[in-house]
Amino acid sequence: MVSEKMYGVFEYQEKEYPFVFEKQILTIPQFPFQYEDDFKDTTYIEEIRGVTNSNRSVVFVGCEVLKSNRIPFNMEVKMSILGYMILENDKGTFDRIDFYSEGINGFYSPRNAYQIEDDDHMRVTGIKPRDAEAYKRDYECVIHGERIQLGLNVYMSFNLAFEKKLLGTAESLLSMSFGEKKEPHDILKYSLYLMDFLEFVNFQKNIPLERIDLFEKDDNGKYQRRGRAVVFQAENDQYSPNALRSVTFPDVTDECFPVLFGQIAERRESKRFNPFFYPKSRSADRVIDASKWLNNAICFEGEFDDAFPNYKAQNDPAFYEAKMRLLMTIESAVKQTGRSINNKQNTAWNSFKRLIERADTTLKEKFEACQMVYEAETRESIQRICRTCGIPEGTDLAEAYASFRNQTAHGEIQRPGNVEIATYQILRCFVYVMNLRRAGVPQEKIKEVLKRMF
Repeated sequence: MVSEKMYGVFEYQEKEYPFVFEKQILTIPQFPFQYEDDFKDTTYIEEIRGVTNSNRSVVFVGCEVLKSNRIPFNMEVKMSILGYMILENDKGTFDRIDFYSEGINGFYSPRNAYQIEDDDHMRVTGIKPRDAEAYKRDYECVIHGERIQLGLNVYMSFNLAFEKKLLGTAESLLSMSFGEKKEPHDILKYSLYLMDFLEFVNFQKNIPLERIDLFEKDDNGKYQRRGRAVVFQAENDQYSPNALRSVTFPDVTDECFPVLFGQIAERRESKRFNPFFYPKSRSADRVIDASKWLNNAICFEGEFDDAFPNYKAQNDPAFYEAKMRLLMTIESAVKQTGRSINNKQNTAWNSFKRLIERADTTLKEKFEACQMVYEAETRESIQRICRTCGIPEGTDLAEAYASFRNQTAHGEIQRPGNVEIATYQILRCFVYVMNLRRAGVPQEKIKEVLKRMF
């Protein structure tokens, strides 16, 4: 998404300031010290509203005031901006967002809007647009208790000029509609919802958001376009959608899509989001080192603990009884002191209590549990990965995983060998099957996803 250069005036705390905006930096020109005191105690401004030199309303969101400890005074006040909105009026609120991205095209193909006609020899004889009802889809999704209407659609445009060789284009879009009006800064949150989902279905981070349109519902209940937004991202020039290496809409099924979307979107605010799990690009994922391997293992363990809290205690009665007896012994000892467990006198008891509460499934047992629970979905993929890596049949993969995990975490850094490369790929299979099964995706669909992606 390309950012433009802008000039204009904005208002902050009932005072007007001139601005120049270029490449994510909002600059306030000044004579020495002119505006310095206005922002000296300010580090972050949620949104700034202004007017451009072309008389368009603009709202900058996520504004971080840039400061320097080395320069006694600045000739300019500068802010780093996370995004902005160009609006057709000065209201700024919106009821719906339409997102366009090559990543959305890969997930929900624009071909859904066309009917391909062919002859008896499978030669294409024509392409016919379908009625909107055939490809427009609407869902209700709940994210952190908020009900959002998700939509999948295809925007088609036609060019009938005689001298043009392209008759038209089609691009998929994902929309979010809301029950109450949203403020400009909300665009950052909802963009992250979408980006986290696209990273999951593509298993890579470099997915561009090419276009964001904003709509407002009028008095007749119809949506009217009110402007557009730009949310800044890292450079994403290497991305190309590939339905053969990603999760697509037919994979997750019509029923499971809103469940999976909400499940992935909730992770960031729930402190369960690992930004290092996804590679920057598919090409950047070709080399595995100990750091990548360890991060992959940490992500797997977090996913396992989330999917199977207290797994061993729930599945091993003897372990559960031993754990409960130890906790009861500690509770009894604390009572005899006459003080709470958080009292300084009970520091030792409190420390052991936390250790016992957290004691459950070992690293090896987590791997083995996934092999058993997800055997139907992962068996073929694990066999294929082992063949490719030259791993002998009967190798204890769980033991190999636990051993390398402990060595690496404790500073014994070694180059991953063939067994580690295999467990690295298998862990990814486990992470995806846990997420897809939690969303209700059928076993056969999950099997096909794992075959294509890993």
